[in-house]
Amino acid sequence: MFGKKLMSALALTILMMSLFGGIVASADVVNLGVAYVEINGHKVEDNERIEVRRGETLDLEVKVVAPEEILGEDNYVENVQIQSLLVYKYSQYDDSVQDMTKTFNLQYGTTAVKDLSVQIPVRMDAEDDMLLHLTVYADNMAAYSLTYRLDIRGVDDDAAVMITEAYMSPSSVMAGRGTKVTVKVKNYGDENLDDVTVIARIPALNLQDVETLDELEADEKETFENLILRIPENTVPGVYEVIYTLKFDEYESTTYKDTITVLASETATSASSSSKSMITVPSTQTIAAGTSGTAYPIMITNMGKDAKAYQLTVQGMDAWGTARFDPASTVVVPAGQTVTAFLYVSANEDVSGEKVFQLTVNDGAEQEQISLTANIAENGSDWSGLKKVLEVSLIVLVIILIIIGLVVGFNKLKGSNDEEEDEDKTYY
Repeated sequence: MFGKKLMSALALTILMMSLFGGIVASADVVNLGVAYVEINGHKVEDNERIEVRRGETLDLEVKVVAPEEILGEDNYVENVQIQSLLVYKYSQYDDSVQDMTKTFNLQYGTTAVKDLSVQIPVRMDAEDDMLLHLTVYADNMAAYSLTYRLDIRGVDDDAAVMITEAYMSPSSVMAGRGTKVTVKVKNYGDENLDDVTVIARIPALNLQDVETLDELEADEKETFENLILRIPENTVPGVYEVIYTLKFDEYESTTYKDTITVLASETATSASSSSKSMITVPSTQTIAAGTSGTAYPIMITNMGKDAKAYQLTVQGMDAWGTARFDPASTVVVPAGQTVTAFLYVSANEDVSGEKVFQLTVNDGAEQEQISLTANIAENGSDWSGLKKVLEVSLIVLVIILIIIGLVVGFNKLKGSNDEEEDEDKTYY
């Protein structure tokens, strides 16, 4: 009996020692931590408040330590990883406010130094609270974290004011008309600034307009909305670069670039008093990306006395789509008649937004260039709207054909009546 009790006590003692040993080993693993942290070469202390500027990049150096292992020197802490994360009001929407090292193994009793970097967002409010979290992860251990509070200051004076938004209304304008320019700016610096100026210009057309604000206070937003760019009536249709220049603090400036589309006419119909041809085509169509495309009906009216062959070509869509003509790119139109050809335009799958391209119609003696617009929607967009646009376009074309037919018929009838009157006359 005494022997059995002794064996039971011994077994219990061994079990408790093994459990105790496991607890000690686990405690050693949990003690993995950080020896020091440097930010931009400055070694920071626990709970230290750090002053940083908006837009500043923080270069971090982190020294991580694995404690001595009492069970041997051949064991490692596996899959160690260090993360730096800036936490503020909008951090969940900004992927650029964090960095993470690759995983590595660390032998007990050794250290490793790793580099990370994060950038303070420029477009944040000065009163926003921001924290820098440093966290060390590893297999089979609790995460070790450090937190530092950041005091946010304005950006350097040479980049204190920035253009946050700039646009034109409309962004596609017919030659001879004007477009209104709106430019929004913000002072991200710590000082009030005098005489902040915005210049909007189209270099290729030698156009510009200027507006000046007497004062822009620190951390304030302002909108420039008295800028107008008037496009000359003889401007060649196409896409032109627009440059916005923001000048401040006497010698500092920044720029923002955009484009404007100049159209030959609002309806994309080309005809003149001296021309013997009239080309009518819808100026805008909606196209679903990645599909077989949408048709632009091209109505060609030959008002001359002889038949003509018209050559159709397109330019300016190689980067985003393809085009084909039906029945062919050469259309023969008899004298006094109208023939309709179809331009089918398709857009690549990864394209969206408004695209402008050129249709050229050449009869050998005259050449007309017409700017067309494709409103490209992602595949799967609302097809009912597209169907409605096509139906309306078809109705408009039918009405135009009827009008042209009535005009031609009236002219022929008038000519026939004149001949009958001449025959009825009696000469003495």
